Amino acid sequence: MILLGLYHSGYLFFTNRGKEILKHILPKFSDIVDAIDNILYHLNIKEKRVEFGKYDYMEKAEYWALVWGTAIMGLTGFVLWFPSYFVTIFPSWSIKVSEIIHFYEAILATLAILVWHFFFVIFHPKEYPMSLVWINGKISVHHYREHHEKHFKSIVAEWINFKNEKIDINDLSHTTILFLETLKKNNSSFEQVIQNEIENDLEFRKWFEERGKDEEKIS
Repeated sequence: MILLGLYHSGYLFFTNRGKEILKHILPKFSDIVDAIDNILYHLNIKEKRVEFGKYDYMEKAEYWALVWGTAIMGLTGFVLWFPSYFVTIFPSWSIKVSEIIHFYEAILATLAILVWHFFFVIFHPKEYPMSLVWINGKISVHHYREHHEKHFKSIVAEWINFKNEKIDINDLSHTTILFLETLKKNNSSFEQVIQNEIENDLEFRKWFEERGKDEEKIS
């Protein structure tokens, strides 16, 4: 677990894709606003559904809980692994404290998986009987838009700038490049995806047309 944590940290800080993931998954004040707006939406107080970025506040909370839990389990685990060594550095009661923290963190992690994670991956009405993303790493455009509309629009905006030669391919985010490559492997194109979304979603069509008008004003 510790080795995997170190590998993941290296991936986040030393690869282009990792840096992009870290940028998007860092907690922001807007996450609090999104959480409040989402609650109000589900209570039928707000009419418009919240548009999330690459990661919503729930995904961020689960991710950083995992980071925190891994650090706690790793540190207390080392103390319990080598108690005779650590008792020469710290007071003897630190062994018992580490044992208690390790024990309850393990219970908390188990409950988080069984209650929180299982619900969103298996028992959520829109995912049941199970989301296959964790198996094949794939998600439909419709499903992605439903969960990450704000980020999808940012990808489309990047693509528009690329097609208008305002940015070159080296300026595209890793996510946009990955999106384009995936579509190409599946014998599809961004043009086809956008056209399909325009035909089936009036709100997206309005946004796309407004985006086009803004581009014309800029040029």
